[in-house]
Parts: sequence; C-alpha cells; structure tokens
Amino acid sequence: MTIWNTTADPIGDERPRGMPSSAQWVPEQAFDVRPRRPLVITGSEQLLDDLLRIAAATGTELDVAPDLVAARDRWTDAPLIILDAAQVTDQVARSLPRRPAVVLVVQGEPAMDAWQRAVVVGAEHIAALPTAEPWLSEQLADVLEGPPRAVSVAITGVVGGCGATTLAAGLATVAGRHGIRTALVDADPWGGGIDLLFGGEGARGLRWADLTGAEGRLPAGALRDQLPRLDDLVVLSHSPSRFTAMSEPVVPQVIGALSRCNDLLVFDLPRYECGQASAAAPAPPRSFPDSEVTLAVVPDDVRGIAAARAFLPRLGGRVWVVTRRRTAALSGPEIAGLLGVPWLGEVRHEARLVAAAQRGEAPGASGMGALARLCAHLLQRIAAAVVTTRPGPLAARWQAVAQ
Repeated sequence: MTIWNTTADPIGDERPRGMPSSAQWVPEQAFDVRPRRPLVITGSEQLLDDLLRIAAATGTELDVAPDLVAARDRWTDAPLIILDAAQVTDQVARSLPRRPAVVLVVQGEPAMDAWQRAVVVGAEHIAALPTAEPWLSEQLADVLEGPPRAVSVAITGVVGGCGATTLAAGLATVAGRHGIRTALVDADPWGGGIDLLFGGEGARGLRWADLTGAEGRLPAGALRDQLPRLDDLVVLSHSPSRFTAMSEPVVPQVIGALSRCNDLLVFDLPRYECGQASAAAPAPPRSFPDSEVTLAVVPDDVRGIAAARAFLPRLGGRVWVVTRRRTAALSGPEIAGLLGVPWLGEVRHEARLVAAAQRGEAPGASGMGALARLCAHLLQRIAAAVVTTRPGPLAARWQAVAQ
C-alpha cells in the first residue's frame, strides 16, 4: 500500500511589464544544487538488494547507511530518504529534524506499528514492496531528472483555418530564441506534421510514430536529445506518411518526460482534444490533459464568435483569447467582452509569414512583425504568472522574462 499527497499548482494572471533579451534567462544549473543520490537506510541485505535493483532500473545511484545513527550527518541533505521501517526507534528518530521526501519501506502489507513509526520519523509515504515498486521507481527517477516542472500552454482555434498552428509554432519559436527550454508538441495526427512550418520534415529525429511502442517511464534527457531542435526549442511532430493514433499509455509517458526536461510545453491542439464533456455536450475521448493555460484563437466574424460561445465554456484551466482579424467589425476587446474571457492580442495576416513558410523558416524566427511581437507579449504574460504562482527555482528562472 502506498499513500502520497498532491497539491494543485494553478497559474496566475498578473500582467508583465517588459521583454528581456535571451541573455537574461537564468540557466537551470544556477539553481540545481540538490545532491543527486537518495539515501537508503537499512540493515537488511534482502531489502537492500531489492532497492538496488529498483534503482538500477532507473539509472539512479544510492547512498547507503546501516541505521539512523550512521545516517545522521546525511539526513538533511539527501534529496530522498528511503527508510527501512525496522530501523525506526523512538529515541533516535525523534532526535532527527523533520524533513520532506521521507519514504518508509516495508515488505508486504504494513502492520499497525509501521504507521506508528511513520508518524515518529515524519515519513510522508509508506511503500509496501513489491506492490509499490513502480511508484518507488518514479520517486527515484524524479531525483535523477527532477519532477515535472514545465508550464503547459495549449493553443487551439475555435474554427478551422484561423492560424492556431502558426501561433503555437510562433510562441514556441520565440520562447526558444529567448533561451527557454521549450517543446512544441503536435497533437493533431491529421495535421500533416507541424515540423513542415519549420522546414524540418526531413530533419533527423523522433516523431510520434517512433514512440508508439514505448513502455514505462521514458528518460527525459534522452528523449529531448533525440527530437529535432531549433535553438532551445525541440519539436515533437506527426509524420504525414505515418498516421499515429494518440492513445494510452504513450501520450502520458511522453508528456511526463517532456515536462521533466523543459520549462515550457506548447501544444498545438485540435478542438476535439479540448474541453470537458457534459450531459448536454458530450465529447470524444481525449488523449491530452488540460493545460494550465489555453489560448483560443477566435476569428472576428459572426461564425467565429458563435463558435467561441459554444466552445469556450467547455475549456478547463485558465483561458485567454487571441482574435484573428478578418472583418474588423469588432475589436478584440469587444469580442473578449462578449465572451467574458481576457483578450491578449490579435493575429493578423502577414505576407512575410507566407513567404517565410515557403522557405522553411520558423514563424516569428526573425523577431520582426506582428506575430513575433504578439508571441513576445504572450510569453511575458506566461512568465508573470509563473513568477506569481510557482515559488522556488522555476519562478526565479522566469523572473527575468516577466520583467
């Protein structure tokens, strides 16, 4: 039996002030000072062998102490404590400072005294082996790679052909050019491949079709290294020649890995991958979870506004609207007012984007034009929200972007 707690991490809505140069992005290494080895405390050779086997499967090295006395000088510094329940004694355990990330391990179903020992030592979890081996593997792998940290942003159009894919590619490109570790995820198997917008359809690297047989936890760093790259942006695209259905368990494993090795995930989502089902408005099964922010592209014509009124109430998380100029009959703020959703900007037709796409140049890569300016503004809004709602190293790294 394994018990753990989760906490929500909503994203805020504070307004930013300026846009930095790429040199202002603070590298992850400036903050990542955690010891890399979890500490195992056990005097049982059998339990130690089991834990070493589990750790080896994740590529994690362990420090080992035979008892709490020997572990005292490493108790506060280890990123994760895996403690044999048999090693917990009242006198020693109560003398140790309370700390997070302590797992009490037992063989088989935990007895009542195991729960009492968990309280004494301040353990957050009890892991009963062998049942909890998959969960414990996840905890060990998180020490090696870090837990999921990326901010997730989904971009979708309320109708087809309104520029949502171009906006997604532009936002990801601008973020990558500012040194933000970004992954652009193509979630539309019928879209022909988002790498076409970058002229990258022939680039070497993995596509969704190459990941369909993946099982278990994917190594985050290795996945990122094998995707096509532009600056600090990697792209996971579909292939026009190989249709790939989005299904369990591949999608959660891939998204989990990308979340551990990037700071920003930008999803180009088709409409059927968005929205919550209800009795009045059933929805087909979805492969992708709700993102923290959804940017909905709404054309400024009658059909676009009508579609938005039907579609936006079904979206989860924080929803922002970007309008697409077609008729100029209503302004963006007027449309947002009708929809009751914050408006962040406008997508306009740019002849240079069409010409750049024909040359295989990424949208917004030049840093000039309306799309590049809009994407810089969107990135700034995202950064301000991260700084406000996510304490610690991630917020510190986004601070320069938010200012």
